[in-house]
Amino acid sequence: MTYKGHSNIINEIIFTDNSSFATVADDTSLRIWYPNSSYSRVTLDNFTSDLENVIYVRSQNLIVVSTYNGVIKLFKFDNFQFVKEIYADNTPIRLLSLLPNGYFASVSDGGTMKIWSINGTLIAERNVHQTNNFRVRGQLLSNGYLAIGGNQSNFTIWEMENYTQ
Repeated sequence: MTYKGHSNIINEIIFTDNSSFATVADDTSLRIWYPNSSYSRVTLDNFTSDLENVIYVRSQNLIVVSTYNGVIKLFKFDNFQFVKEIYADNTPIRLLSLLPNGYFASVSDGGTMKIWSINGTLIAERNVHQTNNFRVRGQLLSNGYLAIGGNQSNFTIWEMENYTQ
């Protein structure tokens, strides 16, 4: 099945629960889809910047999105009500990752990894790569470590319990 609705590059697709998934794109919209329908069931398009990442926090029933202008926004998943805006960085947030302890990590092009509580409190901040490392990417590994790389020839592994390399 082909899903239609975004007007620009889709940056991330995630499954949210048993009956839907979410996409974010350079058209400044977040869309929630049903697997059996080729059209989105909900579209949030009141963002002022391209959307880079999306995570679903099942325990809190939240959708968390990051933007090209360094802002993180939280929405309730059941009614899509806006919850909180976090001014996380002055460069694009290229990675959001839900951590095993219930926190989430953001990593920016500016070289910073920040650990956030689900209510938006900054828990820790680490310099994780050279600045202007455009298109940083990462993956939470099954052992609780976060692998981070980008347009460099190396990557780093971070232990997420104490936020150390």
